[in-house]
Amino acid sequence: MAMFDKMNYMKGISMGLAIWGVISYVYQQYLDDGKPNAENKNDNEVSNA
Repeated sequence: MAMFDKMNYMKGISMGLAIWGVISYVYQQYLDDGKPNAENKNDNEVSNA
């Protein structure tokens, strides 16, 4: 049973890329939170015309 595997460079690179991916995903969700309000206003203007 290998509960405590040694950390080598490949695991470090993999962990770094995984953390970068999660941070990028969360940041993109944060940026997209403001966009639906602007899009809804544009949709309402078009539908009201």
